[in-house]
Amino acid sequence: GSFTNTMLQLQMLVRDRTAQQQAVRKYLQDHRISSVLSVSVKEFIKYHIEIVQQHAQDAKVLETLPEDLLTDLHHEAHSPSLLTYGWFRTLSKLYPRTLRSVCHEAVKPMFSRAGSVIFLS
Repeated sequence: GSFTNTMLQLQMLVRDRTAQQQAVRKYLQDHRISSVLSVSVKEFIKYHIEIVQQHAQDAKVLETLPEDLLTDLHHEAHSPSLLTYGWFRTLSKLYPRTLRSVCHEAVKPMFSRAGSVIFLS
């Protein structure tokens, strides 16, 4: 039943992750990438895989919510990050419903390294 399906999904995830890691190791070796950069690449890929899996789990849970409730949820979840930038604070003051729509429709997960510049103030 459900337990068997869960175990099969887990096995597939482990197999996929192992295949991705092997492909990355091969690429790094084949192209003689330095060990310092190789470590950074491997760490980022590990982080990326974890985030993608978490996002997939979150999406599965949230897909049951009605659209208006999901929009409210996205607004509360994403607006604090956006409001650290002056342009979004101005948008929020002048057009609060637009910011709500941006949080729901336009904000998507993005994968970057720590310290990467996403927006310039």
